[in-house]
Amino acid sequence: MLHIVLKLFTVFIIFFTSGFTFAAEKRKKTVILVSIDGMRWDYLKLHQPKHLMSLQKTGLSTERLIPVFPSKTFPNHYSIVTGLYAENHGIISNRFYDPDFNETYSLGNNKAVANGKWYGGEPIWVTARRQGVRSACFFWPGSEAEIKGMRPNIYKKYDERVPGAVRVAQVLEWLRSDNRPGFISLYFSEVDSKGHKYGPRSMETKKAVQKVDSLLFDLSRGINRIGLEGVVDLVIVSDHGMADSNRKNSIEVSGLLKKAFIDRSIFSSTMLMIWSKDVKKMAELFETTRNFDLIARQDIPARYRFKNNKRIPPYIAVPHQGWVFSNSDLDNRIAMGTHGYDNTQKDMSGVFIGHGPSFGAQKIKPFENIEVYTMIAHILGINPAKNDGKDLLIPYIKP
Repeated sequence: MLHIVLKLFTVFIIFFTSGFTFAAEKRKKTVILVSIDGMRWDYLKLHQPKHLMSLQKTGLSTERLIPVFPSKTFPNHYSIVTGLYAENHGIISNRFYDPDFNETYSLGNNKAVANGKWYGGEPIWVTARRQGVRSACFFWPGSEAEIKGMRPNIYKKYDERVPGAVRVAQVLEWLRSDNRPGFISLYFSEVDSKGHKYGPRSMETKKAVQKVDSLLFDLSRGINRIGLEGVVDLVIVSDHGMADSNRKNSIEVSGLLKKAFIDRSIFSSTMLMIWSKDVKKMAELFETTRNFDLIARQDIPARYRFKNNKRIPPYIAVPHQGWVFSNSDLDNRIAMGTHGYDNTQKDMSGVFIGHGPSFGAQKIKPFENIEVYTMIAHILGINPAKNDGKDLLIPYIKP
C-alpha cells in the first residue's frame, strides 16, 4: 500500500512540476524586431496603413526614429541591434574600404556580408545567446556572420525573392515551437524598393506600405491564435526615411573624380568617399561645384559621430537634400527617391512602434535608433554589451 502511495505521489510531483515548467516557458517573453526598410516617419499619415496605425495608437511610439549617420541601410540596421554609432561598430556605409584588410565591403558581396571580421560591437542575438536566450533571424544585416564566435541559433541567408507571407509563416512556426526563441528578427524591403523607384509619395509606395501592413496584421492575428499575446512584444522600426530626388538635381562627378588627383574613391548617390593624392588641388576643383559639402574627416560635425574609425576616408562629399551625385562612367540611374543625407533631416527619419505586454499607450519625443538595443535587452532580462545608448526607453517599459 505504501509503495502504491509513493508511486502516486511521484507521478503527481512529476506532473505538477512539468506543468509548472510548461507554464513558465509560456510566460517567457519573446521580442520580435520588425524592420520595414525605408518606412519614412510620416508614411502612417501619408499612406494610412490601418493595422500599423492601430498599433501606434495603442502602443509606445514616437513621431520620428532618428537614424545614425549616414542614413543608409546597413549602418542603421546594425546600429539598431548593437546600440552603437557607425564609427564604433564599423559598418560605416553600404559599401566601404578597409585599409588594414585592403578590401572593400559591399552589401552585394555575399562573402563579405557573411564574414564576421567586418563587424564590431555585439548584436542583440549574440548578447541573447551568450546569456542562454535563443534567437532566430529571418534576415537582418550581420545575422549571417559569425560575430564574437556566434551566429543566431537560427538564421536565414538573405533572399529578397522570399515572399513576405512565407517570412511571417516561418516566424509563427518559431513561436509555436517547444523551444520558442526569445528574440526574433523579421525584415521587409519592398517599401524601400518602391520608394527608390517611384518616390515616397507614389501610389506604388503606398501599395507597398499597405502590403506590409497586411502582413503585420497576419502576424498579430497569428500571435493571438497561438495564445501568446501576453508574452510576445512587437518592436517595429525602420532604418531610415526617404527623400524625393530626380535627374534635374543631379551632380555629375565622373569628370571631377578623373581630374581631382584621387587615389581611391567610393561612389554612392548621397556620399562620395575620397582618398586624394593632392588634397589642395582636389579641394580647389571641388569648390567650383555647388549643392554639396566636401568635408575633411577632422571637420566632420561631431553630431554625426562619424570620425573615429580607420574606415572613414580623409574626405567625404555629401549632397544637400534633394540633390544626388551621378556618375556617367558607372551608368547609374537617378532614382525617384533616395536617402543617406544628414541624419537630422526629417525626411531621413523612420518609425518606431512598441506593442505588446511590455508597452503602454504612450507617445514620446523623437530619439536615436541606438536606444532600441538596450530596450530589447531589458525586456529579455539580459545584460547589454557596451553601447552608445543612454537607456532612454527603459523607463517606458512595464515590469
